[in-house]
Amino acid sequence: MKALIRLKGFAGVMFAVTALSGCGGGSSPTVVPAPSTINLLPEIKAPALVVERFSADGSLQISAAVTVDCTKLETDQSAAFNDVSHSVGLCYPGSSSPEDSTTSRVAGGIAVNDYNNDGRLDVYVTHGRNTLGKLFSLQADGRFLETTQAAGITSLSAGHGGAFFDINLDGQVDLLSIQEAPTVLQVFANNGDGTFSDITQSTGINLSKSTLSLAAGDYDLDGDLDLFFSHWQPFVKQDRWEFLWQNQGNGTFNDISDIVDIGTFTEEDSGQEPQLEREYSFTPIFADFNDDRFPDILLSSDYSTSQILINNGGTGYIDTTSNVVNDNSGMGGAVADYDNDGDLDWFVSAIGDIQERTTSPYSGSRLYQNDGDGNVTNVTDVAGVKQSYWGWGTCFADFNNDGYQDLFTVNGFDGMTEAQSTSRSYANYNHDRAVLYINNGDGTFTERGAELGITHTAMGRGLACYDYDRDGDLDMLISNSAQAPSLFRNNTFSDGNNFLNIRLKGKSINPQAVGARIYISLNGQQQMRELQLGNNYVSQNPVEAHFGLGDSQVVDQVRIIWPGLEGEVSELNNVEVNQFLLIHQPD
Repeated sequence: MKALIRLKGFAGVMFAVTALSGCGGGSSPTVVPAPSTINLLPEIKAPALVVERFSADGSLQISAAVTVDCTKLETDQSAAFNDVSHSVGLCYPGSSSPEDSTTSRVAGGIAVNDYNNDGRLDVYVTHGRNTLGKLFSLQADGRFLETTQAAGITSLSAGHGGAFFDINLDGQVDLLSIQEAPTVLQVFANNGDGTFSDITQSTGINLSKSTLSLAAGDYDLDGDLDLFFSHWQPFVKQDRWEFLWQNQGNGTFNDISDIVDIGTFTEEDSGQEPQLEREYSFTPIFADFNDDRFPDILLSSDYSTSQILINNGGTGYIDTTSNVVNDNSGMGGAVADYDNDGDLDWFVSAIGDIQERTTSPYSGSRLYQNDGDGNVTNVTDVAGVKQSYWGWGTCFADFNNDGYQDLFTVNGFDGMTEAQSTSRSYANYNHDRAVLYINNGDGTFTERGAELGITHTAMGRGLACYDYDRDGDLDMLISNSAQAPSLFRNNTFSDGNNFLNIRLKGKSINPQAVGARIYISLNGQQQMRELQLGNNYVSQNPVEAHFGLGDSQVVDQVRIIWPGLEGEVSELNNVEVNQFLLIHQPD
């Protein structure tokens, strides 16, 4: 049986005041006259921008056959979403052992980027337990080809998570692979020919703690990206190090974690360094939460320790968490402007009571609405998004392209130890369906996963929400504990609505312009996205902004505030819908 996979190709067009050569990921684009001579193309304001434009080709339909090792067929192809994992080659056995560590049982993520510069989004998948991470290259027919060995990804331990990030500033996206101890971290430099080399030792990043997630952001606004790691270890006291690493601008990093108000420490005793009472952090996200240009850190953490860490002008991070932040088992996290009021809000996925009792140690997920100054209101109950079951990876994404970002969360848990797993201590959380909350546009959400074809009940962990097949709507790629990932393709949920996808090409020390804000205006309304590198939970979406436009035919204005304290602004007017833009930062 064959499953139909539609993969839209792109015809690239570059336009600017100066001619350029080449366009990554496809045939070389042609130089066309300035936009003022082309009907409905963006009108470029000073300073002059270079904009690469990619239009979808709806005539291309690829049939992807189920392979020999992929006997499971797709789920309902008539549903709005359906599981196409086996049709695209994501089907292989995982590995687990009774001796697997507690941390490995909660690990497993997705990282997405185009590592081989062919214009398609590739993925690095980690599975937790004792399964090594795998690298996949997306092929022209919509299937994933495993390239782990050919690319030189020689993992030493089971994979926890990872991210694509140009760590040595050579213009190629490298791979940071977080693994089970004692390896903890391997850094693979992209050689530019589809292969990687291990450069871990040269980076200066020495991690000895069990590590799960990482995020990248320019905490000091010096132009390059710094790193933050989370270290969930509930049974061992910790010191204050290995969280925040400052980029030295030459491919090396220094540990400056002592400037982060990360938690409560014991008093110094007999010359011994103060110890963090416990370490429960799961998911860090760099985001400008109080609109002062400096990226803050939203840290989802277990045992009622989630934190809002406000950047003190690039000198350190201050814990400003109020008692409003009351999730008691924070795990995943997503930051976005879900209510289109111009500031960033924060969702923390957590454990929900299966019986939905009013008094329970499992009080569910939280949605924290921002007032624009970094102060939050708990609007979980009003929004109707409390139940995620044993929630892990989560994302905000406009799945129906109606202009409001929806909320998707995966879940599942069977114990921290083999004894708990075999005794089925957490049997109630073994087979819960992932939840899909659709934004109603009035501050509330409606859970519609079953109706729309979300059938995922595996042990979900990490998650990436992105347009896998570049057809203009957003799909979900889910990592599963000790199993192959699940790809839910968006078939029809956005039918009739338009979109605009924007990537930015920043300066060489921040080539994806992480931290930039992109605003669009249409029909008197505004949407905003901030470009982030990590997280959802041990994962990384591609660094791009997807906007749903409803039935609008033209975006009145695209406004970009580039990273940095100066807040350089670029604008495009009268932008045509249903296209992918790559906008270059002016020199």
